[in-house]
Amino acid sequence: MNAMAVTIFDRGADAEVFDGWVRDVRSAAQDAPGFVAFATSSRRDAPLDWAVAVTFESEDLLHQWLDGETWKHLRHGDFCAFRRIWWSLTAR
Repeated sequence: MNAMAVTIFDRGADAEVFDGWVRDVRSAAQDAPGFVAFATSSRRDAPLDWAVAVTFESEDLLHQWLDGETWKHLRHGDFCAFRRIWWSLTAR
């Protein structure tokens, strides 16, 4: 059963910086065991929230990614100033 984590961010950050951060998250997630998919919402011309979603083969593999040093660094690193406003985990 696949498991997905969705994180929504405040749109107050610099859009170009956010796009670069999203590329880093995608690249890191793709290298993680059990990676299935990555999606993002960051369009400037639509009233959508900025969000990233990562999907893994199982809830255990998703938690390994979320609890791992790579995601912690991406979420709290020196360059990451994006305020998280909501997140959710789902298994399907």
